Amino acid sequence: MILLDGVHFGEFTPADKAYLEKFTSATTLSLSKTGLYSLKNLPVMPNLETLDLSDNALTGDDLSSLNPAFKNMRDLKIANNSIRSLEHVAQLSKAANLHSLDLSANPVTEQHKYRENVFERLPTRLEALDGFDRDGSEWSLQDPGELVYDEGDNMQRNEVIEQKYYHDHFYLMRKDGTSSSGSAEEDVEEKKFSSAAE
Repeated sequence: MILLDGVHFGEFTPADKAYLEKFTSATTLSLSKTGLYSLKNLPVMPNLETLDLSDNALTGDDLSSLNPAFKNMRDLKIANNSIRSLEHVAQLSKAANLHSLDLSANPVTEQHKYRENVFERLPTRLEALDGFDRDGSEWSLQDPGELVYDEGDNMQRNEVIEQKYYHDHFYLMRKDGTSSSGSAEEDVEEKKFSSAAE
């Protein structure tokens, strides 16, 4: 799991791309509140399953670049951006493994028959939009670190999943000197991460 929330990028530089591509086994990349306005120079991460681009300034013009970069992406969170057009959302139609998409708090959600149109335009594998399935029922993808219900309807962490989550996560060093989770599995030392903006 790579957590870079709050580290300002704007857009990735070629150096950022090359550095992130070293984490070949990473399955989660979180880039929430990073100031992203462009998906130029996205790192190619074939094992990535979960991508969080929430709370940024993306307009949706270049969503098609997600498909070749993250071929195994199952869960895409892109809430609270500036995506206005269903045509932009339709660029995700080639994301063949996409199961869950969060577009909440984007202007596009205000369009007439928004939910019906998104499910119609995206792959048949899409099971959830903004946390709800096609029938409007609440939906959850049980990924590492997520809370799950036990038989008594009490929220608890799945111990097996959590143990794997902690073994797989790693530490990166942000430009401001604070550390952020990075991969022990990759056996890399903490490094200063090169970002697009100082």
